[in-house]
Amino acid sequence: MTSDARLFAFATALTLAPFASLLGGCESDGTDGTSPTPSSSVAPSASTTTSPSATTSSTTDAGSPPPTPPATAGNDQTPATGDAAAVKAWLDTKAYTKWACEPTPHPRRTGSGHSANRICSNGLLSAHGAGEYPVGAASVKELFDGNNNLNGYAMLLKVKAGAAESFYWYENIGASVIANGTGDSGSAKSVCTGCHSGAGANGQSGHDFVFTQVK
Repeated sequence: MTSDARLFAFATALTLAPFASLLGGCESDGTDGTSPTPSSSVAPSASTTTSPSATTSSTTDAGSPPPTPPATAGNDQTPATGDAAAVKAWLDTKAYTKWACEPTPHPRRTGSGHSANRICSNGLLSAHGAGEYPVGAASVKELFDGNNNLNGYAMLLKVKAGAAESFYWYENIGASVIANGTGDSGSAKSVCTGCHSGAGANGQSGHDFVFTQVK
């Protein structure tokens, strides 16, 4: 190589030296506008994983049908319970007319939600004194229309110790069933117990959710 050639090569090396580190350092680490390749994937944490909760499965409770009333066949001293047709069939046997009954129908009493009526109390209800009625105590109220024709019944039966929920309530007017079940749900609670909670209060007769006790 001539002296002129060596001089040119030396000058070229001096000119390119500042850029050598830049040319050799450009890797795919994000500095060249590309995203670095992850070394490993990150699994979702437990806090970000969606799973059904217990509260979700329990929301169906709000849409559940009312519970089926407890069913009993009934006898001479105890009304049938359960299916409304079975209760009505027992009432139509008139077994309750052998209980202690008022002699004739009379206009409804002050505060009563019923029409003219006649009430019969079974042996357990009729003979009871003060305090909570015993299980099995029952009352049947015959309901009459404006022409004094029998057109419905209202019945209560003590099925367990307790307050309004301890009674079984039934009422019909003609073919319409107004209430049928225990006093802790449905119309038995909203209609029957709402009224009968006044027994013995504010100058009204009776006690323990029963207004009239026929002796």
